[in-house]
Amino acid sequence: MSWAPGAARGRVATIGGGVRLLLDIAELESGAELRAQVCIVGGGAAGITLARRLAAKRLDVVLLESGGEGFEDEIQALYEGEAEGAPYLPLDSVRLRYLGGTTNHWEGQSVPLDRLDFERRGWVPGSGWPIAYQEYRRYVAEAQAVCEVSRGPFDYARAFPTGDVPASPELPGFEPVLLRYSEPPTPFGVRYRQDLADDVNIRCCLHATCLGLGPDDSGSRVAFAEAGSLDGRRLRIVADRYVLAAGAIENSRLLHLSRRTSGVSLGNDFDQVGRYFMEHPALDLGDIVLGRDARTGYLREARFRAAGTRFRRDIRLAPEVQAEEQILNHSVFLTENQIKPVTPANLGEQIVRLWDKIGARMFGEFGEQGDNFVWRIRLEHAPHAASRVTLADTTDPFGLGRAKVDFHFGELERRTIWRVRERLASALGQAGLGRMKVDPEEWLDRYVERLAWQNHHLGGTRMHDDPRHGVADANCRVHGTSNLYVAGASVFPTSGHANPTMNLVALTLRLADHLTEATRD
Repeated sequence: MSWAPGAARGRVATIGGGVRLLLDIAELESGAELRAQVCIVGGGAAGITLARRLAAKRLDVVLLESGGEGFEDEIQALYEGEAEGAPYLPLDSVRLRYLGGTTNHWEGQSVPLDRLDFERRGWVPGSGWPIAYQEYRRYVAEAQAVCEVSRGPFDYARAFPTGDVPASPELPGFEPVLLRYSEPPTPFGVRYRQDLADDVNIRCCLHATCLGLGPDDSGSRVAFAEAGSLDGRRLRIVADRYVLAAGAIENSRLLHLSRRTSGVSLGNDFDQVGRYFMEHPALDLGDIVLGRDARTGYLREARFRAAGTRFRRDIRLAPEVQAEEQILNHSVFLTENQIKPVTPANLGEQIVRLWDKIGARMFGEFGEQGDNFVWRIRLEHAPHAASRVTLADTTDPFGLGRAKVDFHFGELERRTIWRVRERLASALGQAGLGRMKVDPEEWLDRYVERLAWQNHHLGGTRMHDDPRHGVADANCRVHGTSNLYVAGASVFPTSGHANPTMNLVALTLRLADHLTEATRD
C-alpha cells in the first residue's frame, strides 16, 4: 500500500469505513508506505509548529507521533532509560509521550534567550552560536503568539527592542528578568489538534514510533524513515527531507540508532552525537528575611499580574558583572521558606531552620511573619562534552537500545553558585533590604547531590559550523547528510537560563522558512 502526496487525508480521510480526524497506524495496512515532501518525527512543540508552518507554505508533510491523544502507560514506558552522574529523576517521568509532548503539563513560563547566550565567552568553553542573536530575535514575536504568551499590554520587542532590560535600582550589579506565562498554559496537542486534522497538507499519524532512519548507499542521504507500533505494525515514510523533533534525548538516540553500512551513525562521523547534553539545575542559595522597606517593593512583589497576564520577575547579575566574575548565566527568584513536616531524617535540619526564623525576628526591623524567603537560582548548565546521551545495554519492546544520559558538572557551575550567592548577600545587606544566611564554602562541596531540576533537556545535537564540534550546521542540517535536519532545544549550543519551549519554537519557525526555500529550489 502506498499513500502518495495528493491522496485523501486529514478530516476527509476515509480509512476502515469511517471518517477520521487524525490517522492512527492501526488504521493502515502493516507495511504501508507514505510519501511526502517532509517527514517530521515527533508531535511536540517543535514538530507541531514545524508541520503547521510548512503546511501553510503548501508543503506536503507527514508527522509521526509515538503516542496517541492521551497518556498511555505502555507508550510512556518507551522513555525508560538510564541516568548517570548527578542524581536524576527516572527518564520516563520527565517527558510526556503523546500528541503535544511535554507541553501537556507545562506552566507556559517563557522568557527570551539573552544576547550573551549567543556570544563567544572566553571563560565558557564551547560557547557561541553559529547564528546571530538578531537572527533568532526576529522570530520571537511569532513564537510568543504560537505559545500564546503575547496577549496583554506587554510586548518584549516593543519594551526592549535591543533585547536588554533595565538595571534594578535596588540591588547594585543585578538586573530584573521578566518571565511571562502562557495563559491558560497551551498544550499544543489540544490547542492545534484541529489544525493538524483539517489541513490537507498534513498527515499526522498517531502511535507511530520512529524506529530509525535508513540511509541510502552513499550514506549521505536518508532514503526512508521506519515507524512501528507496539502491536507489530510497521510503516515506511519516503520523503524529500526528514526532521527529528522528538526532544533532546530522543533526537540523539534516534541518530545513534540510524547507522550507515559502515556502522557509523548519521551525524556521528566525529563522535559528536549526544554530546553537550544540558539541563537547567536549580538550587536554594540561602534563607533571607526582608526588611519593612522591601515588603512592598521589587523583591516582595516578585509575582504579579497586569491586565490579566501573569508575570514573574527574577533577577540576575548583569552581563558585564558575569564577565567580570567569569560565571555562567542564571536567574534568581524568591520562594516562600516553609517549615516542612518534621521527620526523623530531617529533625536536626528543621530545628536549625526554626531557630533561624526565631532569631531573624529578633533583628527588629527584619523578619516579621511572612517575610522569610529562600533565594533559588536557576543555573545555566555549561556545555560539557562528557555530558552525553548514548545507548544503554537494555532494550525497549522494539528491541532497540534505550537512552542513557550522563550528567557532568564542573568548576564553572560551582563558581557561579558561589559568586551569585555572595553578591546577593552583600547587595541585600548594603541596600538595607534584608539579611541572608551564608554558610561557609564547604556548603558547596556536595552541591550536585542537592540540585533540583527544571526538566529542560537541551543539546545533544548542537549547532556548530565545524562537524568536529557539533552535529548540525547553522540551518539545523545534520553534518554529513543532505536531507536530514533537527528541530528543538537539542540544537542549542549553550543552555542559558531561559525556559526552552518558546525559544525552540522561534528556532523551529526559522527552520521552517529554510526548509520552504530549500524544498522549492
